[in-house]
This record gives sequence, C-alpha cells and structure tokens, in this order.
Amino acid sequence: MTVCIRDNWVNIQMRISVALCTYNGEKFLSRQLENISAQSRQVNELIICDDGSSDGTLGIVTEYSAYAGFPVTVVQNEKNLGCAKNFEKAMGLCSGDIIVLCDQDDIWLPDKIKVLESVFIKNANCGMTFTDAQTIDEAEGLLSRSLWACVGLNNYKRRIIKHGKGYKIFSGNNFVTGATAAVTKSFFEEALPFPEGLLHDHWLATVAAVQKRLCFSEEFTIQYRRHVSQQVGCNTPMSFQKRIALDASYDQILFLTAVVSKALKEKKLLTKKHLKIFFRRTKYYTFRKNLPRNRFVRLFKILGHLLKGNYRLFGSGVYSAVKDFLKRNAR
Repeated sequence: MTVCIRDNWVNIQMRISVALCTYNGEKFLSRQLENISAQSRQVNELIICDDGSSDGTLGIVTEYSAYAGFPVTVVQNEKNLGCAKNFEKAMGLCSGDIIVLCDQDDIWLPDKIKVLESVFIKNANCGMTFTDAQTIDEAEGLLSRSLWACVGLNNYKRRIIKHGKGYKIFSGNNFVTGATAAVTKSFFEEALPFPEGLLHDHWLATVAAVQKRLCFSEEFTIQYRRHVSQQVGCNTPMSFQKRIALDASYDQILFLTAVVSKALKEKKLLTKKHLKIFFRRTKYYTFRKNLPRNRFVRLFKILGHLLKGNYRLFGSGVYSAVKDFLKRNAR
C-alpha cells in the first residue's frame, strides 16, 4: 500500500486483486470479464481458479489473459474443491492489499472497485465490506427486488451492523453475498481456514461481524444474475430466505448455527455474549421447528419470543410470528 501525503490530504493507493472462481461458466463469463476490464478504477491483478470445467471456460479465460491489460493468473484445480474451498485457494493466491470476490455470472457496474476501495479508505479498521445489488434475470432483464430485499437485510439489521453488533445476526445465517464483497488481505489470512460446511462469504462475514470489522455501502455495485444453473445464491432453491418462507429446513439452520459456533470457538473468538446469542437463536429455531399443537400454548410461547425480539432479530418479525400461529402441521 502506498500512502502519498500532499498539503493536508492523504491519497491511499491500494493494490487491488480480484479472486474469480469458475466452473462451467462459458455462458456468462465473457460478459463478466469485460466488466472487470471496464472498471473506472483498474484492478492490479486477476486470479482465476477453475474447479474442473468441462465446457469452454478455460479457453475463454486463457484468451482473456492475453489482452486484459493487467496480470491474469489462471489456475486449474486437479480435483473439484467446491465453491468455498475454491475461493479460499483463489484468495490465497492474491497479492493485493484488498481482495475483491467475483462470481462468473454477474455484471459488475463500472464503479464497483472504486466504491469498495473507498470504504476501506474511510474505515481503517474495516476487514470486510459488501454492498447491495440490482437483481436481473438470465436475459439481463432488471427485476423489482434488490439483493438486500431478497436476503432480508432490512434497515433494522443494517443498524445492528453499523453499531458493531453484527454478531447478533450472523450467528448462523448470512446476509452478505460474496459477489458484492471485498476483504483486506490481512483479514483474510486471520480468518483462515474456512470451516467445512460453511460458504466462504458466510464465514468471512461472521468473523468480521464478531470483530466489529464488517462495513457496507448501500450503493449498487453489481447486477446479480438469477438463473437455474447457478451453484449458490439468494434465489436458488435452498437459499436462507426461501427456507424461512417455506418453513422447510429448520434442521439446516440449526446445523449452521452449531457449525458457526464451533468454528468461532476454535478461533478463540467466542465470548459469553456471543454464546448467549447462539443459545437464544437455537432456542428460537427449535421452538419454530416443534410448534405446540395446542394453539393457546403456542400463542403464549410466540408472544414470549416476540417480546424478547427474537422474531425481529432472527426472522421476519410479526410476519413470521403470525405464520407460526396459523401453521397447521404442528406437532
């Protein structure tokens, strides 16, 4: 990182690396690579880790590396690592002060790098930052809901993050989409290794929230593409938001809560206040998983969780409470 001081202002020039993970991405990849080259603030390097593509992906990235205008490193994995471990590998190969995460199927807006870099410049303690995004369909048609609306990152939860209490909402679920995120190299190294069973963005956001090093910008920096072949994302069938909407997978939510708790404990980041939140969250979702059949008993317990703020903190507020009360298939 180069710091230039002139008169009474400081210009911080950071080295920016982009970590791009690919897997059978030929359909949208060329469009994404064009976006990286067209940034108003040019990147310093691009690291591409391919996870065993069998289509034309490797040919596309190899051709691009010849004319990109900045160093491009292409690595082909000997075996399929999966999304999280592939990102861990790609990020580990980055040499920049800031590592910007990149998916193969989105559209970067021209000022994405500039916006992310400015957050780190303004917040010296920031380890990770992320942004909102527009959502588009497979044919690049603009959809009505923003990415934050899709994943449920409302004003209340954003205020919690701003006040340095993000650990309360990252205790087992994730509101950060890696495609909009960036981390400092030093923070990434501190967060290693990524735990088995968690996505890379979930783990990084959790650690940053616990350490009060998670920041965000409300600007749109990408257009997040919804399509049937994407591996993970806020609109895929097993996304957190849909699991909440369908009451379909409380077991999975409780499993992730346990994984996060264990991983933080191993990193010696789990304090008593964090343990209280994990206990509170586990109790809340265990209740929602096993709703009492007796309506009066159920109502009494629902009111208790409402008064404690659990429905607002972990769910969708009164909407979730009403849905629990009306649900028929309780035990």
